[in-house]
Amino acid sequence: MKKNDRYDDITIEEQKKTIAKYFDQFGNLKQFPAKEKGKIIILGEIAKNFPSGVHYNETEINCILKIIYYDYSYIRRLLIDYGFLERSDSGSEYWIKE
Repeated sequence: MKKNDRYDDITIEEQKKTIAKYFDQFGNLKQFPAKEKGKIIILGEIAKNFPSGVHYNETEINCILKIIYYDYSYIRRLLIDYGFLERSDSGSEYWIKE
């Protein structure tokens, strides 16, 4: 499944409501949603913090995610598991999945 395929059944209105519900005014994640659709919306929003074509090491990824949510390692794993980020086999590089 391509990353964009996950949004096929999610409306713009659902995206806006979910983002407003889970992010505060500063862009920090208040809590992580339990429902699948909410997870996909939130992970998609977080992935916007990583421009495509840029490769990051784990420390760089963590620094960005720490600002957004306290459990940054959980978010990092989900970004990979849900196909928003890719990781090299050695785990030394991360990038947005094209």
